[in-house]
Amino acid sequence: MILDFNRSLFLTINAGPDPSAAAIALARMVANYAIAVVPLALVWSWLRGGETDRRAAVSALLAILVALGIANLIGLVVFVPRPQALGLGHAYLEHAPDSSFPSDHATVLFAAALAYRIAARHGMAVLMAFTGVVVGWCRIYLGVHFPADMLGALCVAALGAALAAVAMALVGGRVLPLATGLYRVLFAPLIDRGWVRR
Repeated sequence: MILDFNRSLFLTINAGPDPSAAAIALARMVANYAIAVVPLALVWSWLRGGETDRRAAVSALLAILVALGIANLIGLVVFVPRPQALGLGHAYLEHAPDSSFPSDHATVLFAAALAYRIAARHGMAVLMAFTGVVVGWCRIYLGVHFPADMLGALCVAALGAALAAVAMALVGGRVLPLATGLYRVLFAPLIDRGWVRR
């Protein structure tokens, strides 16, 4: 029943046999490159934000790493073929024939969103969550993921963000000052010019 619904929803979202070239081009751009919002947000949080923003950035980075580690373990244990491997729908994006579940792109974006939400940086959390939903939709539209892959990514991201929050509560008070000290040494010329925050 659930498997049938997953496939039915995929076929509803997936592009048909004769989609608009502009729609495919836009979906490919979003599917491949919108994830760049994550490193840009982390760098911005660190260079231009205060201590709370930097703590959130470290927590988000840790959440992403933990969530990706969990996602890769799942991919090694449970292989889920991509839609095109099952002859379902239409594929408009080249992709390696690895496991479809969960989506790495969505995992990264949702982990960052949840980590920023836990850190009460609501603007960043909304930006990451919105981007994650749009990227997920585009990757289904292009035929490389099922909707369940996005739901799986959200669940894995939640676990990664929760574990990152626990780790930050335990050792963040020691790690963050060390990272800040190193940053202030390496970026001293830029800090002195006022280009980035101290």
